[in-house]
Amino acid sequence: MSDPDRASDPTVAAELLALFLADRELAIKKALLAGNMAMARQLVNGGTNGLDRFEDAFERGSSLIPDLAAD
Repeated sequence: MSDPDRASDPTVAAELLALFLADRELAIKKALLAGNMAMARQLVNGGTNGLDRFEDAFERGSSLIPDLAAD
């Protein structure tokens, strides 16, 4: 990016985040399906900071998806 300050623009930041996550999508899905929340968190943010909140958010979200809630 020729102008890194543009990364603070909400639209550009959203696009960068989407690209970042898309690049790691398969590894993140694999970790989640294996129940390895620590690995999924590390893939998302480079460490396990906030793992408890991540696990809570995942559980809450999973309960809203009928196919996952039935398992």
